[in-house]
Amino acid sequence: MREKIVISLFVSAVVFAGLVELQPASGQTAATATVSGVVSDASGALVPGAKVALLDKATGLARTQETNSTGQYIFANVLPGNDTITITMNRFVQAEVQISVEVTPCRTYLPYGGN
Repeated sequence: MREKIVISLFVSAVVFAGLVELQPASGQTAATATVSGVVSDASGALVPGAKVALLDKATGLARTQETNSTGQYIFANVLPGNDTITITMNRFVQAEVQISVEVTPCRTYLPYGGN
């Protein structure tokens, strides 16, 4: 019989806030954010190929992807609200993280001058 190795996954999730302006007929704008993170094991080793699911609790919609060769995942155009990130991988214990996605405007001023 094959022995199952159980290793927990650690997830670090970072929510990058930004504004995306849409041009609907009513002239309204919609704001979304980018959620990204890195999956590693208990020893700190990166975990490529892990399945990452982002569940929007308000809508019930889930998006999935696999971590890249450096254990990173990125979800773009995420609506503000409370979400759940679930990570699964063979031979690992499933990890779940609750996050709150918020969008804040960022203004950058470029001064005149220079060349």
